Amino acid sequence: MADEFDFDPGIKDDYIGTIREAHFEKGDNGTSLVLEINAEDGAEVRQFYRCGPDWDTYDGGETIEHPSKTSPNANTQLAEFTKKAMKSGAEATIRERSKALNSLGPKTSDLWAGLTFHWSVETKHVSFTNSAGELIERDTARAFPDEFIGETAPISASSTSSSTPVDNGSAMPETVRAQLTTLANEHDFDSFVNHAIEIEWVRSNILAELSDEGLYNTLKE
Repeated sequence: MADEFDFDPGIKDDYIGTIREAHFEKGDNGTSLVLEINAEDGAEVRQFYRCGPDWDTYDGGETIEHPSKTSPNANTQLAEFTKKAMKSGAEATIRERSKALNSLGPKTSDLWAGLTFHWSVETKHVSFTNSAGELIERDTARAFPDEFIGETAPISASSTSSSTPVDNGSAMPETVRAQLTTLANEHDFDSFVNHAIEIEWVRSNILAELSDEGLYNTLKE
């Protein structure tokens, strides 16, 4: 029986919806993955999942980058959404899509459009101390996928510009290429990434590509 003191969280609950469009968007609270979802009953739903501190988008919302990290924090809303989507039965499909998108995983918004899920609202009680030293407690509600229904349009490497291989020769300065080649031959992949992001040209031009082992393997002699 419903409790007359239960309040509407203001988020559509218990529905089947297809992600029509996805992009990253920067707001007052940082950068979020924004999903435009078409529900089966005709409703249009907009969902936001925060990416975490210092993640930003520099290509119109297609991908996100961080000045020093290669993967979003596991405790972010973006990570929670991704893990729940994979657990709902879509893991094989999501991994196949990521492979066609330079293995960027949740760092590319192109991963999501065309996927259909059943969505349910989850409520969490959170507490934290604000800058004034006051204890703040509140309930937060957000919709997550709990069942994968299907895929309307599979992604292929030939159908997306974001899967175009990086030109590691003409655009990259020879000095940078020499540095990266040395790093690739002296370190394993994870260590290579950690050292490469210290190079300013890399951070400004190919930060997103560093998560793809293709660049690393190309540079190794």
